[in-house]
Amino acid sequence: MKEQLKQRLEKLRNELASGQKMIVDLKAKQKNLNQTLLRIQGAIQVLEEEIVKREQDDFAETLDCSKNNVESLKNLVQPIHQTIAQEQSSTNQLTSDQLTSENSHQG
Repeated sequence: MKEQLKQRLEKLRNELASGQKMIVDLKAKQKNLNQTLLRIQGAIQVLEEEIVKREQDDFAETLDCSKNNVESLKNLVQPIHQTIAQEQSSTNQLTSDQLTSENSHQG
């Protein structure tokens, strides 16, 4: 009976040591997992910031293209406006000359 108790005691001590070793191993795995998760979170943050930066760059580039398009349109429209203004000036001059001519014939 005494021998059985000693064997049981030895078995329990081995199980305790094994359990304590498992706890140490699990804590090390938990620490490694926490470090990995922190690195992943950091990588996610960097990628999110890079996406925002690229979206801002794309938006700025789009605005620049729009400004260039507006300038091109202004350059195309400006000569047309000048031509119209000249034609209106000529038409107004003709009308003014015609009124002067008609008034002198009536008088």
